[in-house]
Amino acid sequence: VFFRFKPQRYYFSLILLCRSFLVCLVPVTIRHDSAFQVCIMSAILALWVLVQQQMLPWKASWSNLLDGTMTMLLLMLLLCGSMSTAAQDMTTIRALGTLFFALLVACIGLAGAFALMSKISPRPLVGIWICHFKREADAQVHFVKTLLADKTRRRVQLDSEIESSLNEVVDWVKTRAQCIVVYYTKNCLAQPPCAAQIAAGHAVRVKLMMLISENMLMPSVDDLNQSMNFLEMASRPLNELYISMKDVKRAYDHLLSESTPCITMPGTLGSEGFHVATEILSSAVHVTESLRITSVREMPKLPDRQGLLLVSCDAEDPEALAAAGAIRYCLDRHEVKHPE
Repeated sequence: VFFRFKPQRYYFSLILLCRSFLVCLVPVTIRHDSAFQVCIMSAILALWVLVQQQMLPWKASWSNLLDGTMTMLLLMLLLCGSMSTAAQDMTTIRALGTLFFALLVACIGLAGAFALMSKISPRPLVGIWICHFKREADAQVHFVKTLLADKTRRRVQLDSEIESSLNEVVDWVKTRAQCIVVYYTKNCLAQPPCAAQIAAGHAVRVKLMMLISENMLMPSVDDLNQSMNFLEMASRPLNELYISMKDVKRAYDHLLSESTPCITMPGTLGSEGFHVATEILSSAVHVTESLRITSVREMPKLPDRQGLLLVSCDAEDPEALAAAGAIRYCLDRHEVKHPE
């Protein structure tokens, strides 16, 4: 449970072994000088606390805190034991030693109970996880998320909403995501965060789906090779997560195969295309074959009444269309009050 270091601290197990070796070495090499033994052991434990609190190797923050706390309690027990050899009144020393020992046992029990509860307690599952390149599709995926959450009544999560390391994002994908929707844009597959999420999801057999605009061409073999070449040059984040380029290649091949559902969003309907795509996407969670929208809605007609709010945007800009569609959607749902 506890031997889960951060990817950038993969070598910390060697430091842990060195500490254990030095602790065992002290009573073997220094046999007849108890005062010197206490000094050296205290120095080792103090140095360990300093290194551990500076590096913070454990993935869970509470594990780092408990590690430092238990080491300090061991240090205090060592000092109490050393003072008891020359003390005439053992009452105070015995009370302090008992207190520190009880605190140490309590910390160990608390750590074990917390680890057990985190394993057996149900985690909040994410019904639909949306992977995207934020620079190219931020407004679009937020609009898609809003529509999907209303249509499916399931939890929809964007990868950009996890404000932590890429390692935490990948953990979410592996342990909580039930379906991954890749919102494809031009440079999406060339981004290490997107590649890590797709490869991690494919490795644990999470259902993959792809959402693409009709104005966006499906990636060709040359596009895929170019993305792989870019990832090889910027593969450090993937290497830290132990994700190889072979894993990414297998995941991309599966994503672009005929077995992966692909929903093409019509680009001739303006913001209505998002509604059409999310309707099909919400009903395609259990579909295995490739999908493509064939029925095209007509553009909605403007209602013939006064007091309308006109939202103007660039019809060729998907981000502007998504922002305008979100404004209209919020107004229709009365989430934004109409001006008097």
